[in-house]
Parts: sequence; C-alpha cells; structure tokens
Amino acid sequence: MLICRSGKRSREAASALLEAGFQHVMHIDEGFEGERDDQHHRGTLGGWRFYGLPWEQC
Repeated sequence: MLICRSGKRSREAASALLEAGFQHVMHIDEGFEGERDDQHHRGTLGGWRFYGLPWEQC
C-alpha cells in the first residue's frame, strides 16, 4: 500500500511496481492531504486526513 501527499507519486509508484511484476499493489487515491485549494492549501479538498481517517504523527 502506497501513500504520498497528493496521491500522484504513489499512483506512479504503483504503476512501476505493477510493471515490475508485483501483483497486489494499492495506493491512496487522494493521498494524505489531497489537492491544493484556491489558496494553495492542502487538506481542505480531500485526502486521508480530510476524511478523518486514523493517523498518528511520530
């Protein structure tokens, strides 16, 4: 399972892993913080954190 800030890099990484022969690959579509809003802030339009899914900062 792959995740990045917006979901774009994890999507690219998932494609590369599938091309390399991995069979069970998933990525978080909107990433952790989602796309930028009109003020260029993340976390307001979508993503893992926006939907209140569990996470912990270490």
